[in-house]
Amino acid sequence: MKCKSAIKYPLYFVLPAFLIYFVFFLLPSGAGMLFAFTDWNARNITEFNFVGLYNFREIFTNAGLTLGLYNTFYFAIFTVIFKNIFGLGLALLVSNNSLLAKYYSRSVFFLPNFLNMVIIGLVSIAILHPTGPLNALLNLIGLGSLTRDWLNDIGVSMAVVSFVEVWRTAGFHMMIYLAAIKSVPSELYEAAIVDGANYLKRLRHITLPMITQGILINLIFSIINGLRVFDQIFILTNGGPGNATQVVNTMIFRMFGRGQWGLGTAYNLVLTALILIICAIVMGAFRKKGGGHAD
Repeated sequence: MKCKSAIKYPLYFVLPAFLIYFVFFLLPSGAGMLFAFTDWNARNITEFNFVGLYNFREIFTNAGLTLGLYNTFYFAIFTVIFKNIFGLGLALLVSNNSLLAKYYSRSVFFLPNFLNMVIIGLVSIAILHPTGPLNALLNLIGLGSLTRDWLNDIGVSMAVVSFVEVWRTAGFHMMIYLAAIKSVPSELYEAAIVDGANYLKRLRHITLPMITQGILINLIFSIINGLRVFDQIFILTNGGPGNATQVVNTMIFRMFGRGQWGLGTAYNLVLTALILIICAIVMGAFRKKGGGHAD
């Protein structure tokens, strides 16, 4: 009897948190999955009809909606690649023992991650304005032919927004890589140096194989954040010029604004499924190679 009481006692502390999680997350998520298969809209919020897969067919056959998926994947792929390249590069840079690298650089590189996206957006808009500092610098160094309206040029606007996100979050990924690098036993490097291995060989044969868990964590974070992009696009371009930078979440925002709640919920369900599938594939690939387990 005492054993059963001892088991139930901790559950009393868990129950309030679980109820909050159920009411504000699980219940709305379940309702969202139901409404994704209906024509629920603002014209009559008390009535909705089951329409089967019509909303999903609309998503994958409507060129405007498909563009949102394309831009979302463009943003995700661009940011996943460059966040991890710059994050790892910065971690390697600041992992040495110099005073500059240990204290000053880490703070500078990580600082943008603390800044609110609205602040970063306003500063970026000013810098990237046709008469802003970036174009002024290009003119000053004789590269005036490269100047343009960076956020309103269809050819580069998506890449520019993606680069702003890379700059903002590279320091966060740097810290994860840095923690992984610091966990590598120094004896391995000392033995490699004695054997005559140069820096690149030590990086390839010691550092990278030993930080696979850090790589996996950074990949999962960057994939999820890349596919869930909203505020960066909304603040910098609001989906423009035209629909050139529309992503899934900005289109969902517009659908809910127009009262197309069933279609918007279906689009959100598609995005959630894509995130789960891609993350599962990445994690499965790492486990298959033995990278998902501690050494």
